[in-house]
Amino acid sequence: MTTIKKDFIELVSFLEENKEKKVKTILPTIINMVEAKRGRTPSPECWVDDTLIGKYCTYHDKWEPISQFRQDNEGKYPSVCLFGSRARAKAAAAKKASEAALLEKVVSGEVSVEDLPAEKAAIDEQAATVVFDDKAQYFDIKDDLREYFYSEHGLRDSV
Repeated sequence: MTTIKKDFIELVSFLEENKEKKVKTILPTIINMVEAKRGRTPSPECWVDDTLIGKYCTYHDKWEPISQFRQDNEGKYPSVCLFGSRARAKAAAAKKASEAALLEKVVSGEVSVEDLPAEKAAIDEQAATVVFDDKAQYFDIKDDLREYFYSEHGLRDSV
């Protein structure tokens, strides 16, 4: 059985119920279902009562406990967790070094100019790889982060 992301359950159900209909007849309904609603942008923060318990990390594309973020000098939390920030910086440095080494290989004749785009693409792909910390907690949806918070603090789940 296929697991469907929470955001798409309604859409998939609708499509299953209308699979015999022509796309042009159901398309307006689908567009309305998936259309961004103005003023309803989800918050990148997760609060329980007056306590900030987590944030959405733009590096990992996941919800994470607030303990995985570090406040800046103004007391604000960045959009990337501490591990993601370090991984991004490390990947950028490795990419720069790989590009310099590739240039040296082209100059020495070790890599042909024709092979340069493929070699560069491999470097870019490696740099874009998202790295996860085995000791960290990651959640696909905000409600799972809340459940984790409640279980860690011995509270009843009120999601």
